[in-house]
Parts: sequence; structure tokens; C-alpha cells
Amino acid sequence: EYLEEYMKSEGVDSYKLYEVGNTQLSRNNHTMAVSCFKMALELEEIPNKPMIMKKLVEVYETLGDFASAKVIMGQYVSEYPEDKEAQREYIFLKTR
Repeated sequence: EYLEEYMKSEGVDSYKLYEVGNTQLSRNNHTMAVSCFKMALELEEIPNKPMIMKKLVEVYETLGDFASAKVIMGQYVSEYPEDKEAQREYIFLKTR
């Protein structure tokens, strides 16, 4: 409850949400981690967007939600086509 209020508070930026999401992952709270990462991606300024998108893909894969992982990775490779590792990951996800 407190965490959700914090996530919606003024002054929360993509770095803070990424940090909170990682903390939730370390506590095996994958659902809350997904919420943190998705909320970060909805902000106007996201200087660490590639990092957040990759982490979100990782969490979806851990949860077995390959369809969601594929969607996010597809967005990632269209925005960052120079990332060859992500290109290979996207090809892998398309076979799932």
C-alpha cells in the first residue's frame, strides 16, 4: 500500500522506480516489480529506458509470460536497433 502511494507520488523518477522494481525482484515480488517498471516507462522523461525495458523483458521471461516479453523486446529492438544482443533475444522470443 505504502509502496503504491510512493510510486504515484511527485518527484518519483525512472531511476527511483527502477531501483524499487529491482528491490521487489530481490524479494521475489515479481508482480510489483512489473508495476514499477511499467510505471517508469509511462513517465515523460526516461533516461534509463533501455535498462528498464530489458529488465521488464527479463521479469516476464521469469514469469513465463513470453508473449509480453516479446512485445516489449519488439519495442526495444525498434528503438535500439544497434543492440545486436537484443536482436538475438528477440529472435529467440519469437520462437516461444
